[in-house]
Amino acid sequence: MPDFDAEKQAPLDATTPRAFSNLSHHAQIDNVNADRLARKLSPRQVQMIAIGGTIGTGLYLGTGRALATGGPASMLLAYTICGAIVFVTMLSLGEMVAFIPVTGSFCTFAGIRIDMELLG
Repeated sequence: MPDFDAEKQAPLDATTPRAFSNLSHHAQIDNVNADRLARKLSPRQVQMIAIGGTIGTGLYLGTGRALATGGPASMLLAYTICGAIVFVTMLSLGEMVAFIPVTGSFCTFAGIRIDMELLG
């Protein structure tokens, strides 16, 4: 049976919080500033975000048919289950970001921990 704790034994790179203790103060600041986000959204991208928010609201309000068919108890149960799934997903993402503070999403963390040889 393989040892699943092998990644815990791997050496720390410069992006982990514990690795910052070995760097000078100025090197720490440079390392953190190199990973900052920038405000580079174009007006077109902002419009697409607004349209996506409008569509999301329409889908949220479009659940009226499901409410009429299933009743309030089924809708409450469905939103509770979906909310619990989203909560656990965001909790795990928060733990990954606290452990390895890099800019990105789930794909970034998968790329860090999954070797390309596994994908074929």
